[in-house]
Amino acid sequence: MSQDIIDIDLNMEGGQKGEENDAQQAVAGNQGETLRKDISAGTMADDETEPQLMMDSADAEKGSIRSIQHLDGMYQKWFLDYASYVILERAVPYINDGLKPVQRRILHSMRELDDGRYNKVANIIGNTMKYHPHGDASIGDALVQLGQKDLLIDCQGNWGNILTGDSAAAPRYIEARLSKFALEVVFNPKTTTWKSSYDGRNREPVTLPVKFPLLLAQGVEGIAVGLASKILPHNFIELLDACIAHLKHEDFVLYPDFPTGGMIDVSKYCDGMRGGVVKIRAKIEKDNNNKVLKITEIPFGRTTSGLIDSIIKANDKGKIKIKKIDDNTARGVEILIQLAPGVSSDKTIDALYAFTDCELSVSPNSCIIEDEKPRFMPISDILRQSADDTVKLLKLELEIHLNELQEEWHISSLEKIFIEQQIYKDKEYEQSKSGEEAIPHVRMRLKPFVGHFFREVTDEDIMKLFEIRMKRIFRFDSEEADKKIEGLEKEIARVKNDIEHIIPYSIAYYERIKTKYGKGRERKTEITTFPEIIYEDKWLLILNKPEGTLSIPGKTTRLSIYDMVRQHFPEATGPLLVHRLDMATSGLLIIAKDKNTHEHLQKQFLRQTIRKRYTALLEGHVTQSEGYITLPLCPDIYDRPRQMVNEKSGKPAITRFRVLGQTSQHTRIAFYPQTGRTHQLRVHAAHPLGLNCPIVGDTLYGTKAERLYLHAEYIEFIHPATGQKIQLEKPADF
Repeated sequence: MSQDIIDIDLNMEGGQKGEENDAQQAVAGNQGETLRKDISAGTMADDETEPQLMMDSADAEKGSIRSIQHLDGMYQKWFLDYASYVILERAVPYINDGLKPVQRRILHSMRELDDGRYNKVANIIGNTMKYHPHGDASIGDALVQLGQKDLLIDCQGNWGNILTGDSAAAPRYIEARLSKFALEVVFNPKTTTWKSSYDGRNREPVTLPVKFPLLLAQGVEGIAVGLASKILPHNFIELLDACIAHLKHEDFVLYPDFPTGGMIDVSKYCDGMRGGVVKIRAKIEKDNNNKVLKITEIPFGRTTSGLIDSIIKANDKGKIKIKKIDDNTARGVEILIQLAPGVSSDKTIDALYAFTDCELSVSPNSCIIEDEKPRFMPISDILRQSADDTVKLLKLELEIHLNELQEEWHISSLEKIFIEQQIYKDKEYEQSKSGEEAIPHVRMRLKPFVGHFFREVTDEDIMKLFEIRMKRIFRFDSEEADKKIEGLEKEIARVKNDIEHIIPYSIAYYERIKTKYGKGRERKTEITTFPEIIYEDKWLLILNKPEGTLSIPGKTTRLSIYDMVRQHFPEATGPLLVHRLDMATSGLLIIAKDKNTHEHLQKQFLRQTIRKRYTALLEGHVTQSEGYITLPLCPDIYDRPRQMVNEKSGKPAITRFRVLGQTSQHTRIAFYPQTGRTHQLRVHAAHPLGLNCPIVGDTLYGTKAERLYLHAEYIEFIHPATGQKIQLEKPADF
C-alpha cells in the first residue's frame, strides 16, 4: 500500500552539544512518549488513520521519528473536503441569486465602492480581495466575463470582444460601475443575510436578494470535482414574460438566446437537463450572383478566428471548395467566403454546416446549489423558484417599508400630541430632575391617546420627545403635521393593499422592469429546428417535423416550417404546406414546391384518398383492441385552442384506432384519422365518450410531460406528377 512518510525532526539544532543537546533529547523522548500515549489511548480522530512510528538506528542517533500514515484514510477525508469546497465555493452557482461566490463578492465590492462614477477595475479587484481569498487573476477574469454579459456592469474602455476573442485591456486601463438595472434588482441591505468574510474582518452577503432570474439570463459554466454545470443564457424579455406567466398559472416555454445570434435547434433541449442537446448554426447569406457567402452571425462559444480556421481545414481536406476568405468583423460579424468557379452555393452552405464549426452541438447540464447541496434542476423549475423567491422578497420589502411608515406615523403622532397638548409646560415635567423621572407623567398624559397608536408607547419613544428643541416647538404647524400624518396613512393603506395583493404587485413589478430595461434586448438567436428531409424531388418535399415547431407562422418570433422552406427553397412558389400538424405533434409533413402540385394534393385530401397513421402513447388502459370514434367537434369559443364535442353544431370527426401494446400505466396506440386535422385525435383520446385516456403530455386535455407523445409516422398518396403511389414511414422516437 502506498504510504506517506512524515519526518518529525525533534533535534532542532542537531550540531549543538552539552546541556542544550541533552535537553533536546529529553524533549524528543517526552514528545515521542506523548504521541505513543495518544495512540494507545485512542485519542486520534475517528476519520484519521493512526500513524505507525518507526525509528531505525540512524534515526535514533539523530533523535527523529518517522510517522507513517496510510493514504486511504487521508484520501477519503481530504479529497471529499476538497471536492465539496470546489463545488460549493468555486464552480457551481447558487439558485438563490444565480451567482458563483466570486461573482457575488465582485458585485458586493462594487456596491461598496459605488458613488455613481466609474472605478478602475484594478481598484475593484483590490477591494474584492477583502472577500475573495483566491488572488487577483480569478477576480479579474470573472469581472471581465460579467462585464461582457452586458447586464449588471456598465463598462468603459476596451473590455475585449466576444465575437473575435480579443482579450480585455489591463485592469489599470479599464473602468466599471454597476448598471442601473443591477442597482434596482440585485441589492437591498435590509433583506440581505450576512456572514463574516474569510478573515473575519468584514462581512459579505450569503446570497444577494436578486429579484430576477439572473442565472438563466446570464448562463453559467463551471467544472468542479466530479461535477459540472452548464446553463445556457436565455432572453431577458422572455424570462420576464415567463415569470409573469408562472404567476398567472399559465404555461411557458424557455429556450436559449445567445449574444452572438445565430440559429438554434431546440427540439432536444430537454429543459436544459442532462442528456439534452441543442444545435447552434451560424447565419449564412448568399449574394445575388451566388459567388460569395457572407457569415453574419456565429455559433455561441466560437470566435471568428476559430470559425475561419475550421473552414480552412475543411477546404484543405477537400470537404469544401473556396477561393478566398476574408474577416471584416468589427461591431458585427462579417466573414466573406468567395467560392471557387462552378461551385454550388447551396451545396457549400450544407458542407459548411456539416464539416466546420458553422454548426455545433452543445449539451446543457443544469446543476445548481440548493440548501448547500448540488442539485440537477430543469430550467423551467429554476425560473419558477426565482419567481416565487421574488414574490417573497417583494413582500418582505413591503413589510419592512410598512413597519418604517408605521414607525414614522407613530413618532409624528406622538410629537403632535406632545406639542399640541403642551405637555412640555406641565409643572411635573418642568420640575423633573431627569428624563427618567419625567417619563411616568408624560405616559399618564398620553394615556387618553394610546388606543390610536399602532403599537405600545415605550420609554424610548418618550425619551425621543424630550430631545425636541424649543425652536422646533415654536415653529410647529399643526395643519402641516396633519397633512404629513394623513399622507403617511394613505401610504400605509397602499402598502397594506400591495401586501394583500402581492401577486398582482409582483406582476406589475416584472412589467415595470420589462418596460424600463427591455429595450434593445430582443431575441438575437432564431429558434428553429432543422427538419429531416424524408423525400424530395422537383415537385414536392416530405419533412419530418420536430415536436414544438410551428407549421405556419404564428404570433411568436419562432421560425416555422413555412419560414424554413421559404429560406431553403426560395424558388418554390404557391402556398407550400399541403396540410398542417399541431405545434406539439411531430411527424411527416407534405410540402408542395409549386401551385399545381399543391392543388392536386389538396384534392386528394378533400377526397380522403390520402392515408395517414399516427402513433401515440396514452395515459391509462384502453379496453377495446380496435374500433372507431365518431364525435363531432367544434371550437370552444370560451377556451381556445381547445375543441369540444357538440352533436348539433360540430363537424363530423371520425378516427379509427388499434391498440399496439400496453404497460402498467400506458397504452401504445395507432390512430387512422378518417376526417379532420390532428387535433381531433387529442379530443377523441381524452374525451369520456372517446377512449377516456388522454395522450401523454397533452397540456390541453391531460397532464404535462416533456413533450406531446403523438407522431405522424406514415403517409400514402398518389404523386401529382408521376402518378406513382408514394408510401413513406418515419417511426416515432418514443
